[in-house]
Amino acid sequence: MKKKIQVFFAGIFILLISQAAIAQKDNLTLNFSAEHIITSGFIALDSLYIENTTAGCDTTLYDASPHIMFSFLGIDNLLTSAVNNQHKLYAFPNPLVSDVTIEAEVPENGVYNIAVYNPLGQLEKLISKELKTGKHSFHISLSQSGIHHCILSNKNYSASVKLLNFGNKQSANTINYNKPNSQDAAYSSANLKNTLFADGFEFTPGDMLQIVAYAFNYLNDTLSTAPIQTSDIIFSMEPVSGCPSEVHDFDGNIYSTTNINGQCWMAENLKTTHFSDGTEIPVAASYSIWTSLTINDPGYCYYGNDSSNIANYGFLYNWAAAMNGDTSSTANPSETNGICPTGWHLPGDVEWDELGEYIANAHGGMTNGYSFTSDAWKKVGKHLKSTTGWGSGNGTDDYFFNGLSGGYRAYSGTYTDIDVSSNWWAATEFNSTLAWGWGLEDSSHKFLHLTLGYKSGGYSVRCIKD
Repeated sequence: MKKKIQVFFAGIFILLISQAAIAQKDNLTLNFSAEHIITSGFIALDSLYIENTTAGCDTTLYDASPHIMFSFLGIDNLLTSAVNNQHKLYAFPNPLVSDVTIEAEVPENGVYNIAVYNPLGQLEKLISKELKTGKHSFHISLSQSGIHHCILSNKNYSASVKLLNFGNKQSANTINYNKPNSQDAAYSSANLKNTLFADGFEFTPGDMLQIVAYAFNYLNDTLSTAPIQTSDIIFSMEPVSGCPSEVHDFDGNIYSTTNINGQCWMAENLKTTHFSDGTEIPVAASYSIWTSLTINDPGYCYYGNDSSNIANYGFLYNWAAAMNGDTSSTANPSETNGICPTGWHLPGDVEWDELGEYIANAHGGMTNGYSFTSDAWKKVGKHLKSTTGWGSGNGTDDYFFNGLSGGYRAYSGTYTDIDVSSNWWAATEFNSTLAWGWGLEDSSHKFLHLTLGYKSGGYSVRCIKD
């Protein structure tokens, strides 16, 4: 008979061979997942193409078709005489419905016991038979469903096989010897190979599989494997051209990137001490220097004047440094290079809003611009927050944005809210003294539209590719 098993596909794909697929072995399960080539963050796969180059067949798993069907044509217990002096014992069909044929390769003349045990090791049925060297066949009928063990043995040799029975019947267990050339005995070991068919896809443990993973906005990744046991297969995905896996600033700092809705964002806060043309940005660490800067004087610092904060949170820049002499922009894209590396720009207010709307829509809600009236808008921050560093409000970082709680510096020179909030400049001013910003907070999962961003304050900077 054929036992069909559904395998569900949702982000991580699982190709499952039943518990009986390899006797005396664990389930053979191939777990497929993918991670970002730089950040190692999880990437949801759209589909998998699997080619069995040994058997000459292929199959595709689609996210839109979340299940595939499997059927089995028997098993091979994979034991050899080099393992505990055991020999091969074949069963067909397996899984089974009450009745199964056992085929044995007997190594010497003698009296053999053939026995069936339940999972607790209790004997269910036993017969003895004098056998000659060669192949022999037995017909077993089982009354109870579940896992059973069949063992053929004499004083020198033994062989066993695990049986998975889906049938139930009232009659007692029986074991009958099949005379040579009987119908049941016609099955040879060649017919009992452990084979998996899924929508025309054939697989035997040890076959060479070539597997191609597909994910939106990422280059395909291909791996080859010849699995004989349960394995985790992890693909390493690189963003599509137009979003390089990393970007360098003038100082040589390297930043990872993330592709969100076709836009390539830096996945780390900027920490450059120079504009892209090589001009040095004045450092304004002390209170007196920071407060002495006019609204048009660029300057940067790092939180609490503690250099250990740079690696995680980058630098804090005033708006003049972030803009580098460019004028306020309401365009999309902003076309404001500002402090960003060549080929990148400081996102305008509308680009930040577009990011939030995309994420809100992707998670079940209609957005309404800056009003935050929908539940989806109120949860956008959850998907942008890093998974650690937020105390009680860690996020899920579904888009590898890696939003960290780096705090900010007030125009008065005070450092505020590290581990509590993150704040980024937009290339769009509110008025002569205020500019728009966007941020996250520990106390909620909101994506905050900041209207009180004093240009003389210090915010973090994220850049977006032109």
